[in-house]
Amino acid sequence: MRIVHVLDSFFPDSLGGTENYVYFISQAMLQFGHEVYVVSSKKGVSCEYDYEGIKVYRFMVSVSASKKELIQQVAPEGLDSFTKIIKRISPNVVHFHTFNRAINVYHLRAVKALGIKTVFTAHQSGIFCLKGTMLDEKGIPCNGDAFNNPCLRCYLSQTKSKNVAYIVSIAVGLLEKLGLLHIFPCPGFAYLHYNRKRELRDITKYSDCNIAISMWVYNTFKINRVNNICLIPQGINPMFCISEEKCFKRADANRLKLLFVGRIYPIKGLDIFCKALELIDSKKVEVTFACVCGEDEYALRIKETITSLPYFNWYENVPADNVRKLMLKNDLLILPSRSEMSPLVVLEALACSLPVLGSNIAPITDSITDNVNGLIFEVNNPASMVEQLNKVIETSSIINKLRKNIDAVRTLNNVADDLIQLYLKL
Repeated sequence: MRIVHVLDSFFPDSLGGTENYVYFISQAMLQFGHEVYVVSSKKGVSCEYDYEGIKVYRFMVSVSASKKELIQQVAPEGLDSFTKIIKRISPNVVHFHTFNRAINVYHLRAVKALGIKTVFTAHQSGIFCLKGTMLDEKGIPCNGDAFNNPCLRCYLSQTKSKNVAYIVSIAVGLLEKLGLLHIFPCPGFAYLHYNRKRELRDITKYSDCNIAISMWVYNTFKINRVNNICLIPQGINPMFCISEEKCFKRADANRLKLLFVGRIYPIKGLDIFCKALELIDSKKVEVTFACVCGEDEYALRIKETITSLPYFNWYENVPADNVRKLMLKNDLLILPSRSEMSPLVVLEALACSLPVLGSNIAPITDSITDNVNGLIFEVNNPASMVEQLNKVIETSSIINKLRKNIDAVRTLNNVADDLIQLYLKL
């Protein structure tokens, strides 16, 4: 079978989560004997190259898009080049992993018009949420209903007063209802909600199957009346599942070893973690950060708090193999996020027999059951987190009990196998 994966960028230019997902499933599909291609955009130049056995085609887009492109009033630059590449490859299936200004529903329609089977995977919550956080104006987790929630008002409330956000969103909604939105010269943000709803309608119409990488994504697709959904849960880099003897005994019974892995920014809820640390005996914990830390005020404040603890380890830009080694040495992964799409770090921790202390949001509770393979606390509630931490500090045997209940974790090889079976059905 001839398979094309489409995404915004690819190795070696970009090393994000979606790129890693596509890379590992492509490698597995090659091992299964299929032809695999990656097609992605590249600013200012087009090129072709081989990346570890994967044939990559990059079609050119401009460094900056026109307003009409950004609001999706016209097809993006590079669509013709993209279509020619698809015709040249003549694949059995084209699998889209990205929608943005360079690759979007125009490309999906173009592939469908060629009579080729299409698949779409939502890797980012931006398909449902203008802010990309899945949190409403009050910071409460949202159900992602793009058709019935006041999404534009919520988006505008980040930078404008409550009254201004309300009035502007009402005015834009009226223009949309009267079919006048593209007639009046409106600012770019006026089209965001309209385009989000159109994308959801288009993936229902033009995608033969829409992949949900977690149960909450599946449910949110359903809420938005997207059909042809297939749940293929997320998997991890197979490297994290290398068999070896794991330590089921805390290295230091006097200190609970806590690990955070990820980028430091507000949606990760690390301010809640810091408040919790102020309310427990800091001498009874050792906190390790393996992180990407910016120079913004929030990140620097978090760093100052952690590095002031009596026992801490601070690492930045840690390679994946070293992250795995840290997971094998710690007692609990800390994930106090306010919002997540499908956090791979949870699966990576479980693969290392590391229980997770996470907030009670759906992407985390999809994988973690309280008091079974991890611990759950109420999102945005440091007191709830303190209660769970103190419970483990006081009863060290809890960690081993949780570890024994951790099941085997899916890898991206499993994901690739599931996708191949889906492609064959299509």
